[in-house]
Amino acid sequence: KRGLDFGPRRTEFTFDSFEMVIGAKGDLGSGWTYDVSAQYGKTESQQWSTGYISNQHFRDSIRVVSDGAGGYACKDPTGTGCTPYNIFNLDPSAPGQINPGILAYDGVNFAELTQVVETDIQGSVAGDLGDWGVQSPWAKDPVAVSFGGEYRQEQGYVRPDATLSQGDAAGLSGSVPPVTGAFNVREGFTEVKIPLIQGMPFVEDLELEGAYRYSSYSNAGATSTYKYGGSWQPIDDFKLRALWQRAVRAPNIGELFSPQSIGLDSGDDPCKASNGPTGNVEALCIATGAHPGQGQTCNSGQCNVLIGGNPNLRPEVADTKTFGVVFTPTFIDGLTATVDYYDIKVTGAVGVAGGSPQGVLDSCYHPIGGITNVAAQAASASCQAVHRDSLGAFRLQDGYISQINANTSLLHPTGVDVAGNYQTDLSAVGWNVAGSLAFNLN
Repeated sequence: KRGLDFGPRRTEFTFDSFEMVIGAKGDLGSGWTYDVSAQYGKTESQQWSTGYISNQHFRDSIRVVSDGAGGYACKDPTGTGCTPYNIFNLDPSAPGQINPGILAYDGVNFAELTQVVETDIQGSVAGDLGDWGVQSPWAKDPVAVSFGGEYRQEQGYVRPDATLSQGDAAGLSGSVPPVTGAFNVREGFTEVKIPLIQGMPFVEDLELEGAYRYSSYSNAGATSTYKYGGSWQPIDDFKLRALWQRAVRAPNIGELFSPQSIGLDSGDDPCKASNGPTGNVEALCIATGAHPGQGQTCNSGQCNVLIGGNPNLRPEVADTKTFGVVFTPTFIDGLTATVDYYDIKVTGAVGVAGGSPQGVLDSCYHPIGGITNVAAQAASASCQAVHRDSLGAFRLQDGYISQINANTSLLHPTGVDVAGNYQTDLSAVGWNVAGSLAFNLN
């Protein structure tokens, strides 16, 4: 039965954000500067949903006994005001037929409050080493350096009301537990820029650069990131540049601590009877808990999925290579252009198994190359994300496809970035009062 006679389901979201930054920067003398700042931010969201039905009160309303006067009464109500609900004699398309007492007793609203707070403190100094004589004999500029430190703390919580935390709203599939989480990170960093040759034939500018950052996460341990590279400008018209980088992205507060709960998502189970599994596919279905010859395994094409955060996530790690050319042609005033090739390998990317519930089912039961060993395939990561209930399906609370956050496999994007900018003063063509005109391409 669809609860259309209770009215439409509606959800209202309210977001409030607050951020404050205070800082100072200035000169320290001898070409050195400092920059310190502190930041505090808070984001709060409230979710209010109406038009749902209480599972418990619905059961109360349809379990009835004779009231001794030709009518009916609730047999064993769990609350006051229970009104018998005859679900067979009501036409959902005809408004006003449902008893107001049923609406009051069976109808339920629910709310959820989420809050994330971030605190960040950082400071750095930067300058050159010219006063110490640290300079290439073929360069006009001395070696430049910067160094500093940073402390960041993130904390958040999800607070569902009793209806959500008990899973009492029909259509939500499962409960939403309250959750609280926090982590902090302490970092130190340094960067250096080394001009090697400047102002010489075929070497207008040749320089090297490097950087290093050490990060210690309270929940994920220590990581190191770095970069090294350089650029060569043989003439004023173009520059060649290359850079190698190791970068990390720590999982955020939501990816770590979002509550784990059962939800619904679309899916077509390869093991259901109408898909006719045979051979190794059928054997794998049995090995993973499916029942041979069963009908539909998901209600109305919707399978139970387990979604939510994972406090055991590790930081993503990326190794990046970029090679590029910067064009600044002296014969076309106002034109600049860049062409850069990038190659990024990300290991342990935060995501969900298979990318989607259907992706999990397809990669488990129809892997690339087919099933050559049923036992080995049943032990694969994709099949381990399949949890069938006692019906061999994804209907009961213990039957679901795992979609909680995890450090998944390799991502490897490559490509080319092209950008062009041209700006000209229209007075150059005799239009003295028209300002300038700019073109941009990315």
